[in-house]
Amino acid sequence: MNLTSLLSYTETQELNELLSAEGMPKNCMAFSSLDGFLAAIALNPRFIAPSEVLRWVWDVDKGEEHPAFSSLDDFNRTLELIMRHYDRELHAMDNDQFEPLLYSWEQEEGDNLPDVKKWCEGFMLGATAFIEPWRDVLEDHPEFLAPIMLLGTSSSKDGMWDNRGNGQTEQDARKSISDAVSLLYEYFKDQRAENMQASLGSPNLVRSSVRTNSLSAPGTRLLIGRNDACPCGSGQRFKKCCGILSRPSMQ
Repeated sequence: MNLTSLLSYTETQELNELLSAEGMPKNCMAFSSLDGFLAAIALNPRFIAPSEVLRWVWDVDKGEEHPAFSSLDDFNRTLELIMRHYDRELHAMDNDQFEPLLYSWEQEEGDNLPDVKKWCEGFMLGATAFIEPWRDVLEDHPEFLAPIMLLGTSSSKDGMWDNRGNGQTEQDARKSISDAVSLLYEYFKDQRAENMQASLGSPNLVRSSVRTNSLSAPGTRLLIGRNDACPCGSGQRFKKCCGILSRPSMQ
């Protein structure tokens, strides 16, 4: 199976349901926010520990809460789908084919509009949570982020977002997202190449990645050492956290 393939509609629904399942923190990301968040992580030229990325997926407000998965299968499947979707982001950007994936919300008139606001909020969280390489963008080329900041920051919630009745702001922002991502991809190109070279001697580092060497393909079980840090981001050892679900007595 192709790791860079787009999640099917059914898999997108499945991931969204897993992220909102019982045992997940109340502030866990929904799919539109996750898509924007992972886009910002994929653009980041620096290397980010998987636990640092995932803790914001589980808790968009503080990055502190962590999930209590109902089974090891749900744990594996959730991480598999997140990682596959992240790989899709990388592949699309590398091939200049990136498009945001958005859920729709229904207006009072009965029309559906894509949830651009949630996507932009997720992207801005991905940028601000790992802000260092983004400082120069904000200082030198704020126009690159303008369409995303429009709906993804608190300063834009009043005024522009309140005009959503005709959908014009959201539609314009969505049309500009792909171009903004392309500009940011080119902006970070040299930094990304330098960091890739630096990581050649460090097999545990993967480009701005939430992926790990333990997940080889979709459908495989996630193999983690019981004394390793838990990928859910809790800061505990796997055997004391989500790994407790893999003990024979729990099956």
